[in-house]
Amino acid sequence: MSRFEIARPARAWRARQRERLHLAIFLAAVLAAALLARAGLRNSVEASESVIEKDAIGKVTLIVSADEATLDFSGPIVFGVMRRVLAVLDAHPSISTVRLTSAGGRVVEARELSQVIDERGMSTVAVDNCASACTVVFMAGRDRLLAPTSTLGFHRYHSPDPAQEEAEANMAVDRRYFSARGIPDWFIDRAFTTPNSGMWRPSPDELTLANVITGALTVEGQRVAVAARSAPEVRPEATGHSEGARSVNASEQPR
Repeated sequence: MSRFEIARPARAWRARQRERLHLAIFLAAVLAAALLARAGLRNSVEASESVIEKDAIGKVTLIVSADEATLDFSGPIVFGVMRRVLAVLDAHPSISTVRLTSAGGRVVEARELSQVIDERGMSTVAVDNCASACTVVFMAGRDRLLAPTSTLGFHRYHSPDPAQEEAEANMAVDRRYFSARGIPDWFIDRAFTTPNSGMWRPSPDELTLANVITGALTVEGQRVAVAARSAPEVRPEATGHSEGARSVNASEQPR
């Protein structure tokens, strides 16, 4: 066989390798674009009471208790939070309770974090202030407790689109989620119709009545049961607030 006859198969092999390399580069570019698009979606869907800064992930604090039974989460719910929490939970599988202190943040991120808590059958505790998207995470708890002097805050979401279609679509998802958790319509309606520029903070009695909390904590951290009450015949009147800013957001501070 001449050297020319040997060279032809070699050139063909190199050509096939180049084609495979180009295909791999193309597929990698498509995957990267998809991941960026996904991140962009999360960043556009917001439910927070304060402005979410670009470096807000650095303001998130995760502390595991000495007995490794409790995770304290404080800070905004921003893109990347779910992965950080999941890493901590995997490293400390005995954690059974998540204590939440947050003004809210990205709706989709909160939804994914709530799925992790739900799948692991964990309890949630609202500490100090748990508002907006934080309530989505709180509702995932098998046992949902309210710490002393703490509040839960609810209001409408915001989205970048002028028609607020993204906000409406996301609120529809979370309305169904709240309903599946046993929350009555009168509570859900008020929670998702309070204007984003304001915040509805139900009383402990209202939270108990609506099955939002299943118990409370004493100052010493002991769990106490909450008395069941009869449902009201009519939905309580919502307080009036003016509509607020743009972007799918659940936050209690105007932007």
